[in-house]
Amino acid sequence: MYTSRTPISPLARKLRKEAFQTERSLWEVLRNGRMQGRHFERQYIFRNADERSAAVFVADFYCPEEGLVLSLDGDVQRPYQAIDMIRDEILYKNGLRLLRIRHDEVRDMERLENKIVGLFREDREQRAENRG
Repeated sequence: MYTSRTPISPLARKLRKEAFQTERSLWEVLRNGRMQGRHFERQYIFRNADERSAAVFVADFYCPEEGLVLSLDGDVQRPYQAIDMIRDEILYKNGLRLLRIRHDEVRDMERLENKIVGLFREDREQRAENRG
């Protein structure tokens, strides 16, 4: 899996400009390393390098250091469940992790932050076990 400048880049820019309030609220917490120094990208473009599929999609948020994708899901996403399953499979096959976040979860930002940070800790502990 890799990213590249593709014709979808203008779509990513458009999505950033037209973001839901919940997405903007979460971005304020994630941006500029505010989440324990982790760097997050917003509207990150993924291109599947698998020869069977040339899928291109935009993730709401991506932390390259953690290999973690955050996806905000709400009522808007319901018609896209089949597409989401394909995206999830591509992410998992490429060693990435996915956290789906319901829009109502963003209302309790402290709890959501703890959930995300908990994934950081879990990953570090697993990496330390693999090395030792």
